[in-house]
Amino acid sequence: MITTAIGLLAGCLLKYGIAGGERDSDSLKDSFEDIFLLILLPPIIFEGAVNMDGESFFKHLGTIATYALPGTSIATSITAYLLYHLDWFGVHLGMPLLECIAFGSLISATDPVAVINIFKSLNANKMLFIIIFGESILNDAIAIIFYETTVEIHHQVDISFGQGVNTFIYMLGGSIIVGFLIGLLCALILKSEKRSAREHIDNVETIIVVTIPWASYLVAFHLKLSGIVSVMFCGIAMGNYVMPNLSP
Repeated sequence: MITTAIGLLAGCLLKYGIAGGERDSDSLKDSFEDIFLLILLPPIIFEGAVNMDGESFFKHLGTIATYALPGTSIATSITAYLLYHLDWFGVHLGMPLLECIAFGSLISATDPVAVINIFKSLNANKMLFIIIFGESILNDAIAIIFYETTVEIHHQVDISFGQGVNTFIYMLGGSIIVGFLIGLLCALILKSEKRSAREHIDNVETIIVVTIPWASYLVAFHLKLSGIVSVMFCGIAMGNYVMPNLSP
C-alpha cells in the first residue's frame, strides 16, 4: 500500500505539479516503456530464472501449465464478460465484445516482476515460488495470443480455431526453443573460450553472461515470439549448464 501511494503521488506531481507536466509525462512514459521493455525487464526475468531450480520447475510443469492455460483463459473470459455487461451495475462503457476480450487478456496476465519482488521479500516457500513464477511467465504468451487473435478478428482477418491453436503452439514452443538454444550456445561458447584462453577468461565470462539475456529477448521479439518466455528458459538452461562451470 505504501509503495502504491508513493507511485500515485509521484505520478500526480509529475503530471500536474510542473509546467507542461502532462506533455512531459507523456514523453517520459513513452521513453520509460522502451527502457523498461528492452533494458530493465530481460535481466530481471533472467535473474529469477537462472536462480530457480530447473528440476523442480519441470517436476511441477503440469501444475504450472494448468494455471497458465485454463487459468488465464477463465480469467480472461470472466473479465471480458463482466466488462461487457457493466450495464447491470449502472455503468455504460459501450465497448464491443472484442475490445472487452482484448482488455481481459491484457489484465489477466500476472506481472512476473511483481511476483519475483514480493516472493523474495516474503522469503516464500520454494515450491510455491516456482509454481507462481512459472505461471506468471507462461501466461504472458497466452495473453499475447488472446490479444493478437482479437485484433486480427477486429481487422476482419479470417482466422479459424485451428489457426489460433497453431499460433499458440508456434509462440510458446518457439519461445522455449529459442531460449534453450541460446542458453546452450552460451555454454558452448564459454567451453570453447576456456580451452583457447588462458588469461582474462573472467572478463569474457562476464561479458557473455550479461549480454545473453538481451540476445534471447531480442531474437524472440524479432521472430514475433514471447521475449519473456524466451529469457526465462534461457535462464533455466544457463542455470544448469553455464553457471556451475563459471570460473571463481
